Amino acid sequence: MKKACVALCLLALAACNGTALVTLTATPASVTSFLTYRVALVSLSLQDSAGGGSSEQVLPAALSVDLTQVTDVSEILGASTIKKGTYTSVTVTVDYSNALIVADDGSLNGVTLTPVDAHGQPAGRVSLTLQFDANNPLGITRGSTSQLALDFRLSASNDVDLTAKTVTVTPFLIGSALFMDAKPLRLRGPLGGVN
Repeated sequence: MKKACVALCLLALAACNGTALVTLTATPASVTSFLTYRVALVSLSLQDSAGGGSSEQVLPAALSVDLTQVTDVSEILGASTIKKGTYTSVTVTVDYSNALIVADDGSLNGVTLTPVDAHGQPAGRVSLTLQFDANNPLGITRGSTSQLALDFRLSASNDVDLTAKTVTVTPFLIGSALFMDAKPLRLRGPLGGVN
């Protein structure tokens, strides 16, 4: 009897939720091209408009992304069940601790750069809170899917010093509840099967 009650409660809760589909693209750097720009995307947390400080985690786990591979596509990072509501911002945490950033200097292999912060110290985790357009917040409704589109601007995020082999990182992202571009969508992961 107790198991049946728990199952009914879970089904009722699931019926009140919607889905957030998260996509990521990158706008390429205009001054210095990157051959590789691999960082860890640690978390994406949505904050609701109710003012109670409620937040919903969108990524089930941290993942490594190479931003040079998503300049021509919008990659689907995941689809998470989210409590219905209106979300006005998202906090994105990027980790540069084990980043692999290689700039194109015209040589065969490029130059591997060490990411540093604005004070010249090794870059680590950086959290950014992005406010959605007040006229277009992210609305999650029961039984529907809403898109959270992220665009990592490589030009605005990096100041490259090829002589010192460093890149000063100040991540700049745009987040929107609307489609931002007409790039094709890409989904990565293992193939579960083919009919």
